[in-house]
Amino acid sequence: MARKVNRSRSQTLSLRISPIVRFGLECVANNTQTSMTNTIERAVVQAMGALLLNRPRYLVAKYEDEGKIRVTDIIELVWHEDEVIRLIRTGILAPSLLSPEDAFIYKIFSGEKKYEFKGEMVSFGGQGDVFEGEPIVFSDEYFESGLRFDLKKCQEYFEAIKEYFSCSFDFDSGSLRAFERVTIK
Repeated sequence: MARKVNRSRSQTLSLRISPIVRFGLECVANNTQTSMTNTIERAVVQAMGALLLNRPRYLVAKYEDEGKIRVTDIIELVWHEDEVIRLIRTGILAPSLLSPEDAFIYKIFSGEKKYEFKGEMVSFGGQGDVFEGEPIVFSDEYFESGLRFDLKKCQEYFEAIKEYFSCSFDFDSGSLRAFERVTIK
C-alpha cells in the first residue's frame, strides 16, 4: 500500500527498478538532456493523460470525450492540499482511483458504511461542498443531489478511521474483512 505523505511540495520517492530499466532510464535522460527525475515525471504525466475513465455523471459535457475523461483531468479536479478533501473529491468523481484504505474511509464518510465511535453512531453528512470555490464544471444533478459533508467532523475522525482500517485489513489475502458497521470503543 502506498505511504501517505504531505503533498504540498515536491516529494522524494524511493523505488526499486531492474538494472536494465535503470539503464534505459539513464539512456532516455541522456538523450533528452534531462534528469532521470524529469524523465520519470514526464512518463507518469504521459501515462495519466493516456488513461481514460468513464466520465463521472456529475461533470458537464465539457469533459466528455465519447463518455470518457482523462485521469489528468480528474487529478486536476480533485487535487487539494488537504488530504481529507482530496480523498472525498476522489471518492465522488473517481472511486476507482482510491486505495483500499481511502475507499474504506470514503464509504464511512459518504454513509455507505455505518460508523460507531465510543458507543455513538457518527454521521459525516452536512452542508460542506468539497468543490466549493472551484470553477463550475459540475452538472445540475451535482448541485441538486450531490453528497455534502461535515468537513470538520471528517477531519476530526480521519486519523481514528485510518488506524481502525490498518487493524482491519488482511494484508496476506489483500482483502478487507466484511464490516457492515465500524465500531470503535
